Amino acid sequence: MDPVARRETWDIIKQEKRDRLIILTTHYMDEAEFLADRVAIMASGQLKAAGSPLFLKNRFGTGFILTVEKNDESENLDQLEALFTECLPQGKTFNKADDVGQSVTYKLPREISEHFTRLFEEELDANPIRYNVKDYNIRVSSLEEVFIEIGNREKQA
Repeated sequence: MDPVARRETWDIIKQEKRDRLIILTTHYMDEAEFLADRVAIMASGQLKAAGSPLFLKNRFGTGFILTVEKNDESENLDQLEALFTECLPQGKTFNKADDVGQSVTYKLPREISEHFTRLFEEELDANPIRYNVKDYNIRVSSLEEVFIEIGNREKQA
């Protein structure tokens, strides 16, 4: 299905689901998130998780995904990582998920959100040169990432 037809189909399903029970199967987590009030995730033929998209993100998501664009590919982000460590509650850690060229991605736990004002406004926005940061963006874990996380847990078991 082309993107326009797919979106029109989503709109029809969304409109028609009022006062009805509609069961869909999909591998597209963006579709599940848009259409579903509840999502069930299966792996190896067994139900592994079920709940609202928000519940699943809170329960199985990694928290926040921070992508930082460095000023220069060769520059390190030691100062920034020290700031993360300083802001994290006892026993919590952050993970460097990806480091390609000038872009570095970190997974930050949900518990760090109470420090976002300090992290972003008071530190990164005020002192980008100190932290070697050209630009950054932050987002919540996606349902796709939850699906992958649950699948990875299944492989490890």
